[in-house]
Amino acid sequence: MSKFKKFTQLKKNSKEEVDALYEILGIDKKDKNIEKINPDIPRIAELLEWNAEIEALEEGKASGHTLRVAYLSKKMAEELGLDDDEVKNIYLGALFHDTGKHLISPKILSKPGPLTDEEYEIVKTHVTLAIDLVEDVVPVESLAIIRGHHERMDGSGYPDGIVPTNIGIKILGLVDSYDAMTSNRVYNIPKSKDVTFQELEWCTVPREKGGMGYLYDPKLVEILKKIVEE
Repeated sequence: MSKFKKFTQLKKNSKEEVDALYEILGIDKKDKNIEKINPDIPRIAELLEWNAEIEALEEGKASGHTLRVAYLSKKMAEELGLDDDEVKNIYLGALFHDTGKHLISPKILSKPGPLTDEEYEIVKTHVTLAIDLVEDVVPVESLAIIRGHHERMDGSGYPDGIVPTNIGIKILGLVDSYDAMTSNRVYNIPKSKDVTFQELEWCTVPREKGGMGYLYDPKLVEILKKIVEE
């Protein structure tokens, strides 16, 4: 039996989220030899197990964050009418957006209080560390999405401090923030959906106009709100 069949994080996610994973990977859940259909499966299974370990450090348990973010990113891409290749690239970028944290000290990831400036700089490297870890199983378009998912609309993000034009980067940056805000983390208490969207909407308004900064595309915030309320 494939190692992927034993991947425990799948138990943390909804049927829709799990089905999306198999759909993107092009495999049948009933097939007992799925690694023969997709030779990347053993490596993908290993990477996703690392993601579960990262979740356990940041959230106290493997919560399903990876598949939730990937699923919501996929739904948003489909809502925007993107083609199948774009949807797949965005999904795979979302699936491995945090994998670089596997190379960061567990003491930093599980720290309950505020990070020092030095620790925060270390955490920020996860977007580039991920590239070497996943480049053998995802297309180059997905690598760009992983690298850029902490860039923000006003150029205040990292690692390059640019204004993102890539729709996948903008989608993943928003969805990742939404899920982090509504999930239990060692460093914060989860917010309700209503409070989260209120804050995300403030993050579409520049500070000089009374907002929290132009971090996210307001049209995408509205689309995400529609999707999670369905």
